[in-house]
Amino acid sequence: MKIADSSFIIALFDKYDQYHSQAKELQKTNQNIAVTPSILWETVEYFNRKRGNTYGADAGNRIIDAKIPIIEMDRTTYKNSLGIMEKYPKLSYCDAMSVAALSGFKEKQIISFDSDFDFVPGIERIH
Repeated sequence: MKIADSSFIIALFDKYDQYHSQAKELQKTNQNIAVTPSILWETVEYFNRKRGNTYGADAGNRIIDAKIPIIEMDRTTYKNSLGIMEKYPKLSYCDAMSVAALSGFKEKQIISFDSDFDFVPGIERIH
């Protein structure tokens, strides 16, 4: 399983995004994906700001209705995410949560157009 970052999901949903075509191609070969709660939140908020609450809600519903697994986070993972964020200053807290969530996966892969993940050893960014 791979984590789908909000940059990938936003590009997939927004036909005007610079990475839209690339995201559509990546979707074809990367079906086994999951998101963290913060990725769901970040995606919804992006579309809320850009296009309004209806579009934001639609984006959230598309993720939920597609039955994309939302990785449950516990207190330890939230705490570990803070440490990851401190260690890798280029990462936002949301990105650090994705890195922390990957610790439970055999393959450490994230589908993202965010190059900040490239600074984290052991993480393979698919883009």
